[in-house]
Amino acid sequence: MGSAIPDNTDVVILAQLHALIGSPRQARLPRVDEVPAFCKLVQGELTPSHSLRILDEAAADVREVHSLISSD
Repeated sequence: MGSAIPDNTDVVILAQLHALIGSPRQARLPRVDEVPAFCKLVQGELTPSHSLRILDEAAADVREVHSLISSD
């Protein structure tokens, strides 16, 4: 009897799966994108290209902050 609205449990489930990426236990677990919690949280918005765009925007923000704090 699930809900389409994500809650804290969904976040915890994904955090646990993410924390196990690269560990020996990962082989016994589903992929992150196969878990219903993932679908509820991203609602189809998380794609590889979207992730890269987020990272590019974050890098630009970091460069901007760096230039602000290193200017005299």
